[in-house]
Amino acid sequence: ERALLRALSVFGAGFTAEAARAVGATDLGEDRVRGLVASLAAKGLVAPAPALDGGERWTLLQTVAEHAARELAAEREEDAARDRHLRWFEAFAARADDFLLDAEGPRLIAAEAANLRRALERAIRVDPAATVGIAVALSRYWVLGEHFHEGRAACAAALAAGAGGESARRAALLAAAAVFAVLDEDYAAALAGVDTALALLGEGSGAEDEAACLLFASAVMIQTGTDPDEGLRHAERAVELERGAGGPLGLAYALVNLAIAAALRERLDRLEAAYREFIAIRTARDHPRLRAWAEQAAAWAEVSVGSPRRALEHTGRAIALERGEPTMTYFQAVGFRVQALARLGDVDRARREGAGAMRRAAESGAPQAIPAIKVAMMVADLQAGDLDAAEDRARSLLEMTPLHPRA
Repeated sequence: ERALLRALSVFGAGFTAEAARAVGATDLGEDRVRGLVASLAAKGLVAPAPALDGGERWTLLQTVAEHAARELAAEREEDAARDRHLRWFEAFAARADDFLLDAEGPRLIAAEAANLRRALERAIRVDPAATVGIAVALSRYWVLGEHFHEGRAACAAALAAGAGGESARRAALLAAAAVFAVLDEDYAAALAGVDTALALLGEGSGAEDEAACLLFASAVMIQTGTDPDEGLRHAERAVELERGAGGPLGLAYALVNLAIAAALRERLDRLEAAYREFIAIRTARDHPRLRAWAEQAAAWAEVSVGSPRRALEHTGRAIALERGEPTMTYFQAVGFRVQALARLGDVDRARREGAGAMRRAAESGAPQAIPAIKVAMMVADLQAGDLDAAEDRARSLLEMTPLHPRA
């Protein structure tokens, strides 16, 4: 019990019996470990913690954890325990895409956030290549969950660790970091990161890492307007690679990214094909955020071909999937709704909803969403014949960022 308690001090946010065995009692069976933890709980040294999957989870009381950590160091067991903790959560991170296919998956990953941070900190010290692997494995979780600041900080830490290893894996990390830089409005860093990432790719690159690199690079190129056509080509290549080597979530993500890229380039045939293929992936098509993005791309297509009523159907589904939460995705969907309303001639309503979304985005601390709403308001101004207001919005967009070539 004492040996297990010492090892448990390395956990940052609770643990399961399986994790406790992997980190603190590798020579014992899981049932035996569960019994030891129950005994520690009876002594008031560990406490039950909420478990999302219906299983058992515990946590150490803070004062107990601090004492156990001192004992762990005194027994010269700390390095071994922290290394086992790193390996456990390295394997956990590698399963992130599988978790994301489950409705409770994002919450399961979020529950281990403190443990994943500790694993990253340990990897930076003893195994920088593992740092890169963990960050790349979690990159889709961070983007889909809109954990932008957490993702950027982790990618920056992994890159600063100076890891060598496979160039394609590092390229994927650089491209992921570039996406977070765009979302943080650091465009110079984003574009420099993409250039470096693409230069690292070469023959023999692993298909999954190359697909991730090309997917993230395409998003940066298209969103910043630096090279939309090349971005579309990268998005198409990422889909090809994911079809051959990726899992269902990776392919679904790549298809939605392609749909968005095709929408922005008004390649509506390619958008429709990507949307249909995405919908056919039964295990991934109901992921709320991916589906919301797909519906936004479809809405853009319908607006572009002059079918605003059908665009409203797609935006309605996207908004419903976001459940009214003030997310980046929600505000983007509202922007497309405003455009559709304006194209239908309901200009007053479009302007009212756009103004309301603008206020809510500012109040919610979502400044990245404001340009997307401004683009929609610009369309509404044009439909209303208010050319001065439309020009003012266009000029303000051009002054704000390089994000909106439509301005």
